[in-house]
Amino acid sequence: MALKVITQLQAVTSASPDIAKVLAIFPFLQADLSTGQQRMMHALTKAPRFMGVIGAVLGLLPSKCKRWLVNWWGGGLDDYAEKATVGLLNYNTIMNGFFLGQTEFRDLAGPVDWRELQELGDKVAVICNPHDTWFSQRSWEEMWLAVPNVKAYMEETQRHDFCVSAKLSASLAIKSAEILQEGLPQAMQVMIPQTPCVARIAGQGSR
Repeated sequence: MALKVITQLQAVTSASPDIAKVLAIFPFLQADLSTGQQRMMHALTKAPRFMGVIGAVLGLLPSKCKRWLVNWWGGGLDDYAEKATVGLLNYNTIMNGFFLGQTEFRDLAGPVDWRELQELGDKVAVICNPHDTWFSQRSWEEMWLAVPNVKAYMEETQRHDFCVSAKLSASLAIKSAEILQEGLPQAMQVMIPQTPCVARIAGQGSR
């Protein structure tokens, strides 16, 4: 998404936008059907309406059953994420989600166009996990070959769906702020706020 915005800005302005840093967090740049999970999701996205019907049926289950199902599939969610996900078990949300996935797989089926990233060079940073389904170690190596100046931050304790965990979200927010600070001139850098809430959440036990 950020790359599309940059490309559009360059197309409508005579001068390139002044970009300090582009941070890609667990990017999904190219479909890779050699991985089992992507292959499974690709197959499911071919029938978004059918998946919507399944979502509607699951939405009729008792609350305890829905919570168990969501946690079984999601691998452990914080309470707020569990409640929000349970509320999404309906036809429209599930159908739209799988239709979006269908569009992503279609748009990302071909080779990656590295031109924008190559122009940005060392202004690009990536946060990734070598075991991430959507941006694996192999994907990172392909990016590095195309854009040698890109800087990677391997976060093995993080996960693609970090937003389902308050601890992971707080930790990633702090890490992202630190990385973005590196792209700013010294005069523009500020102290990253460590509020009691963020410090407490980031220091909680793993989940």
